[in-house]
Amino acid sequence: MKLLHLTPSQILKDSEPGSNARVAGRVFQLLQSDAGLALKLHDASASISVISRGARVPLAANQAVPGALKDGDHAVFVGELVRENTGQFCLERAQLEQYWPAPFPPQDSEFQRTAFGDRGTNITRRAQLLRELRIWFERAGFLEVDTPTRVLSPGSDAYVSAFSSEERYLITSPEHHMKRLVAAGFYQIFQLAHCFRRDESGHLHQPEFLMLEWYRAFASQLEVMEDTEAIVVSMIAALRPQEDPSQLKVGALQLDLRRPFERITLREAFAEYAGIADAVELAATDEDHYFQLFVDKVEPQLARHPRPVFLCEFPSTQAALARRKPSDQSVAERFELYVAGVELCNGYSELTDPDEFLKRESEENARKLATGAASYPADPDLLRALQAGFPPTGGNALGVDRLLALALGRQDIRGIVTFEHESDH
Repeated sequence: MKLLHLTPSQILKDSEPGSNARVAGRVFQLLQSDAGLALKLHDASASISVISRGARVPLAANQAVPGALKDGDHAVFVGELVRENTGQFCLERAQLEQYWPAPFPPQDSEFQRTAFGDRGTNITRRAQLLRELRIWFERAGFLEVDTPTRVLSPGSDAYVSAFSSEERYLITSPEHHMKRLVAAGFYQIFQLAHCFRRDESGHLHQPEFLMLEWYRAFASQLEVMEDTEAIVVSMIAALRPQEDPSQLKVGALQLDLRRPFERITLREAFAEYAGIADAVELAATDEDHYFQLFVDKVEPQLARHPRPVFLCEFPSTQAALARRKPSDQSVAERFELYVAGVELCNGYSELTDPDEFLKRESEENARKLATGAASYPADPDLLRALQAGFPPTGGNALGVDRLLALALGRQDIRGIVTFEHESDH
């Protein structure tokens, strides 16, 4: 395909000095003098200096729009690419080929929002992350799948609320349909899915967010934890190629990313950080107190931990679709990964018993009714998939927005999502 012109971000990524180029963008910092013209040509995530020495830049002969070039206009320049001492490119001996008058973008415009903050760069980093994730899974032998966004049953998890969409619901996770694909014989699959959850907004939550979800049949949570380590380390390294891949600074915390990550059971975490001898028993007898201690005592300590930490063996009451640990039925084979205090994912060895699935679904709906929360229809298709024979499987759901924020050294996703939830403005 013929490339009609380059944008500043394409110049910075692909070009070689000494070549001629046609560069398009938006004009800023325009200076005209008898010596010539200098300006910056911007796109959403980069800029390039443009210099024309000598007389004022003439308009092209076919330029039909009257008036002089000014800040805010869209323009195409032709010239020679030169690398400056700073390492940045400059377009020298430039000639204005064409321009389109435009008002100077106001402070609240989309252009100002991206080009003059870091959101534009973050959007390009997001694209890089998605590309790297797909490469990782393809190399690992996974198949990318695509499942419905509007569903009859969004799941029965008592702690997750779904948005209704006419007579259906927006997915809170692609879990149910992906498990049906595993039952169909697609044994290693992944998906990048937009998910929706009510009452979630803040520095780590948005009502709409991007989820990476994957499943490995004939595997357990242990293999999926190894996947998770490899993905986190390789993605952070890919987005920070000039830095030590074993180290990550998030705020004031210096993290050691060397594998394997640390692992601690939920009982051990509560005993060490909250002084509770048996957190599993507490979760069964006083769930509100359990959650309060988790938020007030456990999570703050995890936020100060200098290494990523897998929190494992959650109470079986806190794992709607996870398999119970065979040697201790009070806990489930479920894990969460905490990095700089950010809960990055939720994974487990999957529940495969259809009778247990029905029992758990009933229990979760009873919890919702007890708290006045909305309950949702059962999912007969997933039940049939389990009844027809479901292989032992490990799965994980990882927040892509949170992973990107961490790779950029942040603990707030609002500055790195492409568009924030409107109420957060």
